[in-house]
Amino acid sequence: MENPSEKLKKNGWFEQFLIESCQPFEESVKNPVRLAYYPANSTVPKIEDLFSPSLTELMDLVTSKTFRYLQEEASLIPFTALKEVVENLIHASFKDAVISIMDFGQVVRVADRGPGILEKERALLPGFTTASAEMRKYIRGVGCGLPLARELVSALGGKLLIENNLERGTVVTIYVPTQKTQERPAASSESELGLSLRQQKIVFLLAELVNARPSQIAHELKISPSTVYRELRTLETLGIVKPTKEGRRCLTDFGLKILAGRGGLDWR
Repeated sequence: MENPSEKLKKNGWFEQFLIESCQPFEESVKNPVRLAYYPANSTVPKIEDLFSPSLTELMDLVTSKTFRYLQEEASLIPFTALKEVVENLIHASFKDAVISIMDFGQVVRVADRGPGILEKERALLPGFTTASAEMRKYIRGVGCGLPLARELVSALGGKLLIENNLERGTVVTIYVPTQKTQERPAASSESELGLSLRQQKIVFLLAELVNARPSQIAHELKISPSTVYRELRTLETLGIVKPTKEGRRCLTDFGLKILAGRGGLDWR
């Protein structure tokens, strides 16, 4: 049987992609990201081509614009999950990236013509990353992006799927049922729980890191270890955070549901 990588090389695009991937990311991202929004009251998509010479600004622009359309449909897809999937396009240098919003905001499909993801199951495991040193200038690159997105989506009764695009590339699909088919979590915001700003920052940090030691949290947030332990005890009492066998802390399913219900607010 022919090796898949050898087959790809014969198609002629593989060498070109290698050439482009050796360029600095700010230079390799030359094409706009196409956003296709299918409004609930129309069968014709609204097409926008989004571009910025700054890669960081491009990721922010694409995420915020997509999320704005999701809000128009009262979609429950979390901002954080969307952001992580959009940032994952960096692995494909945003080559021929297309984002489609469909089914009344229940589905977001993010497609590219990059090198693809060979180990799809491993890509959804915390800690697995193929991010290069160059990529880490723009994203965290610690292997928590897609796993975090899947956890947030699953907490809302949805799914995150990774599939091959036609001929080459990857398609990541986010599906979350609408409010008509499910109810929001009973306590879906920090205000309902009375969380302080410091506690909110700890929750968001744990979402980014997947799990962390109290000393690491203290270092990242620049607060004293004693304060971190006190805040963690409160969060554990509320059922938002739990300890691991290694002495680290991570979010519970309830904590993930709260984070998923935050929308686009930035606790930082």
